[in-house]
Amino acid sequence: MQTVQSVPRALVVDDDEALLRVHARALAKSGYAVETAGGGEAAVQALGKTSFDVILSDIDMPGMDGLTLLERVRTFDLDVPVVLITGSPSVDTAIKAMEHGALRYLVKPVELDALVKVADDAVRLHRIARAKRQAFDLAGGVDRFVGDHAGLVASFGRALETLHIAYQPIVSWSKGAVFA
Repeated sequence: MQTVQSVPRALVVDDDEALLRVHARALAKSGYAVETAGGGEAAVQALGKTSFDVILSDIDMPGMDGLTLLERVRTFDLDVPVVLITGSPSVDTAIKAMEHGALRYLVKPVELDALVKVADDAVRLHRIARAKRQAFDLAGGVDRFVGDHAGLVASFGRALETLHIAYQPIVSWSKGAVFA
């Protein structure tokens, strides 16, 4: 039985309007349904409305940068591949990108054919990850199987949000003072 794959959805995020349009047009010509965002906050709003198969984002943006956006993306979706693009590459940002689960780290200017190929690979990986997560859900829950850093960070953050700590003083009656 052959299944019909839906049109892949891409979110392109960049504060440079011209580059945003060029990247969006290249993906649209390759069959993507493309949504654009001029910055990190706009991208987070778009993520709140719909899901995407791939997110391509600039790193250096005013307000919310691409690395912070990547962290926020992981609170919405652990599986969506994020490709970070920068005109100012550094080892520090590359390490942070990989630690937070970025699929690729590209340096501007990016050839449009290479951009589309990376997006195609990302969509395939996303579909595999989605199928894997569905299989884990059928097996009794994915929380037991989360092994990636970004997944662990997101799970830990959710756990901390539900944590309630009550403090009680420990009193030393012989000294008549609070001991701890």
